[in-house]
Amino acid sequence: MRIDQALREARSRLRSSPSAALDAECLLSHVLAQSRTYLFTWPERTLSESQQRRFLELLARRETGEPVAYLIGEREFYGRLFKVTPDTLIPRPDTETLIDIVLERLPESPLRAVDVGTGTGAIGITLALERPAWSVLLVDISDAALRVAKDNARALNAEVGVVGGTWLAALPGPFELIVSNPPYVDPEDPHLGQGDVRHEPRTALVAAERGLADIRVLADQAITRLVEGGWLVLEHGYDQGEAVRTLLQDRGYGEVETLRDLGGQDRVTLGQKWRRGPWPEPTTGGDTMFNDDQLMRYSRQLLLADFDLQGQEALSRARVLLVGCGGLANPAALYLAGAGVGGLLLVDDDRVEVSNLHRQVAFRADQVGEEKAPALAAQLRSLNPDVPVTPVVARVDAGWLDQQLPEVDLVLDCTDNFATRQAVNAACVRHRKPLVSGAAIRLEGQIAAFDLRQAGSPCYACLFGDGTEGDLLCSEAGILGPVVGTVGTLQALLAMHLLTGQPVAPQLHAFDGRALSWRQLALRKDPHCPVCGDPVAGEDG
Repeated sequence: MRIDQALREARSRLRSSPSAALDAECLLSHVLAQSRTYLFTWPERTLSESQQRRFLELLARRETGEPVAYLIGEREFYGRLFKVTPDTLIPRPDTETLIDIVLERLPESPLRAVDVGTGTGAIGITLALERPAWSVLLVDISDAALRVAKDNARALNAEVGVVGGTWLAALPGPFELIVSNPPYVDPEDPHLGQGDVRHEPRTALVAAERGLADIRVLADQAITRLVEGGWLVLEHGYDQGEAVRTLLQDRGYGEVETLRDLGGQDRVTLGQKWRRGPWPEPTTGGDTMFNDDQLMRYSRQLLLADFDLQGQEALSRARVLLVGCGGLANPAALYLAGAGVGGLLLVDDDRVEVSNLHRQVAFRADQVGEEKAPALAAQLRSLNPDVPVTPVVARVDAGWLDQQLPEVDLVLDCTDNFATRQAVNAACVRHRKPLVSGAAIRLEGQIAAFDLRQAGSPCYACLFGDGTEGDLLCSEAGILGPVVGTVGTLQALLAMHLLTGQPVAPQLHAFDGRALSWRQLALRKDPHCPVCGDPVAGEDG
């Protein structure tokens, strides 16, 4: 069989394919180990018996719909050949749009980048080769895919790191750039039964929540692993641009933008982690860091002699972490945002339920089912657009807290379980951050502030020990909304005192909602405290 005859037969047998001619040329070039130009330069050349047999085998497999890239084991991407196997997605021209955007937006100078869900490594390896000064990491949950990525990096002489893991879970960061072409196809999408995608790994294609589930996870994880000013860049479906923009904006990303591929379809959305710039110096004369609208907004608290402009400036420089976005955090966050705090970081992994609405009054009925942190963030931005709000959907642990606490000035513990309170307290002790802790159940509430910037301050564990037993939930014991609202409101007040330099005594304030009475208990540092106590005293004891 001659080359021209082989191509003619292949085009005929593949006529149902929209790329029949190209498919035939790619298969025959692969069998002959020659370029496509060679096929048209020497059309009269005859295939050997083994070449003809191999070509017909591949042709038969292509007739069944098996992708050409899998048949020949490679696909060109951004001018380079990448090895592909059925364990990886096939790189596509649409993804080159992501590369162009990144290269255009980010500098050539050294930075740390990670390609999440790397597959063949096409994105990360291309960035490493185009920007040699960058340090690029490839991450995938599939060991088989990582082997392919390693082979491609080796073949292309790309200096990259390769790590196995689920998204960013095993990577603390920080990174200046996080890129991903994650699964984003709706499980009900009819295109899954058509064309090459029938043969590609479904786990790399499909995501729940109409294709947005994995994008949501990446957005949540990336916000805590990017440096301030760092970028998250995501490929997505042609009809998901608006949804992905909203998702990033709800989580506190700025400069959110969707860009189109060469076919004019929405393809890539990017967002920047809120940048905490240098705070203005306190005013010393007639100038102020506030505009006229802000001065009017805060005018009533500026009238207070022990708050005034200096207190407002201190408050507007402060960034506060709220752990938990439920009944305590709702009023606390609203009052802090209303007062003009410099920034709020909200973290919670829960969703709004109907049973929350009687006490978690920042939420609306139409937000039932939404994640609490973004839902609360949306309300706070509506209240005061000047306050940057960053929501994070996550359950906190020691590692997460250690990463975030250096960036905040104060922590509000608005959680409802003892283990998390202990973790938050221990982190505040380690980083010497003031902590305002509140709790409410039935008709009772309590609140305490621990100014852990002071060497002699007690901590939460001095009062309650280091155990984790004794959790009592509102769903079991009940709660009246005004009780939890009272405690949350006073958490905001104590936070404002601490942030503006007002003295706060180490006391436990206990509220009796039935009798409408308060009791105060003086707190002292426990030298034997397992969290903040003197190690020597602990050994002697």
